[in-house]
Amino acid sequence: MKKPIKILWICHFSNEEINKHFKTNVNYFAPWIDQLIKLFEGSEEVQVTILAPNVFTYKNDKLTIRGIDYYFYKYSPDWIKPNLYEKLRLGYISKYPTVIKNTKNIIDEINPDVIHFHGAENLYYSVLFNEVKNRYKCFLTIQGFAFLSETKSFIYNYFHKIRTAVEKNTIRKVSRIGVRTEEMANIVKELNPECKLFWHNYPINIPTIKSDPQKKYDIAFFARVTKNKGIEDLIEATRILKERNIDLSVIVIGDGSKSYLEFLKNKIAKYKLESNYDFQGFKKQEEAYELLGKSHLYVIPTYHDIIPGTLIENMFLKIPSIAYNVGGIPSLNDNMESVILVEKGDIDSLASSIYKLHNDEKLRNQLSENAYNVACSMFDNNKVKADLEKIYSIIDNEK
Repeated sequence: MKKPIKILWICHFSNEEINKHFKTNVNYFAPWIDQLIKLFEGSEEVQVTILAPNVFTYKNDKLTIRGIDYYFYKYSPDWIKPNLYEKLRLGYISKYPTVIKNTKNIIDEINPDVIHFHGAENLYYSVLFNEVKNRYKCFLTIQGFAFLSETKSFIYNYFHKIRTAVEKNTIRKVSRIGVRTEEMANIVKELNPECKLFWHNYPINIPTIKSDPQKKYDIAFFARVTKNKGIEDLIEATRILKERNIDLSVIVIGDGSKSYLEFLKNKIAKYKLESNYDFQGFKKQEEAYELLGKSHLYVIPTYHDIIPGTLIENMFLKIPSIAYNVGGIPSLNDNMESVILVEKGDIDSLASSIYKLHNDEKLRNQLSENAYNVACSMFDNNKVKADLEKIYSIIDNEK
């Protein structure tokens, strides 16, 4: 029997099972990694080991679940509390020396055939690339591009520059990079013309709704509550509509900083939209899907994204969607219109598109069916596993 290829994933994620193990309550994030883990449990082709920053207990720890070894490492030094270390962004300035200290021996102990970095935008593991690039075959899959996002203040811009410098440097030096859209491939090639591209998707959690809910909300916003995800543009669009005596209700599902949420609520109060907005905060996926099912349409005016996972989930839920014409989102309309596209920052067109879609049931139904069919054809989780196994085999056999 052929020996499985030893793959080390270096990534960042949280899920319910790990939370239960550590008796913690860290919000669920990076669901594509969680789904990918499930796909590779019991794989005969590859043996996956996972190395990740310990956002649960902030200590070095190891556990095994269904044949996959997890190594969680402490990424903040002993002399400061981890939450303060992150709040002050000390890791950004120092380039996370504790990460390197706590992982070098672990990586050598695992001795993988291939190291797969999931993203270059998170410094508390992308800093490891320089430590391993000359000793192991490395593969980087792009999750997104932090350097294309905008920052909100001078001090955040300072930290953002440090973060994106490491991100760009990593992309420039990796010889094998995984992409999933033409736009993503073009951005990578501008930074690293000599790299070899590998095409693969991340898996999607195929959502379902247990009940057939009554529609309660006109609009759903389901994403991180940040300026870059376009929540302020949505508020402006609903303000325009209200001034035209079009009163729409909005449910906001997602996490945001306390200060930013306060800023948004002040803006909403200024526009006299308090009765229009329902901020639900972070919700587990099943709860989020049930709330989405109560909405007539989904609006995600993100300033930059490859293809937002939440948009794909809404397509599977047959909820008609409106998005900005950015990133890889236009590719969803290559074969048929599955998403209404609006030019980034065009608030008047965003308001008009919301009004049109909300009032045209025939268009909503057609868009819903198109979106579902496109999602089913583009996002096949079984193909994700097969594609990655093939990529790992190609890299492992390279001289």
